[in-house]
Amino acid sequence: MTNCPKCNAEVAPDALKCPSCGYDLKATGPQDAPAQAADLSKGPLTYGGTQHPAGGPQPPQGQPNQAAPPPQGYPPHPGYQPNPYGSLISPKSRNVVIVLAYFLGIFGVHRFYLGKIGTGLLMIITLGGLGIWSLIDFFNAIFGTYTDSHKRYVDKEYSKPLAYILIGLLGLSVILQVVMRIYMPNSFYM
Repeated sequence: MTNCPKCNAEVAPDALKCPSCGYDLKATGPQDAPAQAADLSKGPLTYGGTQHPAGGPQPPQGQPNQAAPPPQGYPPHPGYQPNPYGSLISPKSRNVVIVLAYFLGIFGVHRFYLGKIGTGLLMIITLGGLGIWSLIDFFNAIFGTYTDSHKRYVDKEYSKPLAYILIGLLGLSVILQVVMRIYMPNSFYM
């Protein structure tokens, strides 16, 4: 009986392939045999400080414990920092976007501030999608999912009390509208 040079299993002398790993036993040169099979008589293989028995994992190619190469490409522009999602953070203030979206949202002023000129003009024409589009933009700015014209998140620190006050004012205006419709149904109001 002979041993397979790849997995060290016993094979018949006239076998063409190893029954356990499928290695082609017809290969006749040292270049065809794996490097691991070079000297199994000395015991387990050692690389990277870890011992592996014969037939175990192969050592990594190249030099062991070699450091990874530095990342390639240009660094981001100074002032921008990557956020946890892998995109960049806009230098625009989130507080400004929240206030502009609340008070002037139907005119798209917050979109002009972020460099989204085309959709800002569209918001002027449609009056902020009749208020629905501007309301969605307001909540997107509060929740931090709003981006500028370069697809960077407007995710700088913001004042949570400011957001709570504006949401409270929005809720109060909705309540006042409902009360006015109930108690003064024939009067004109917005």
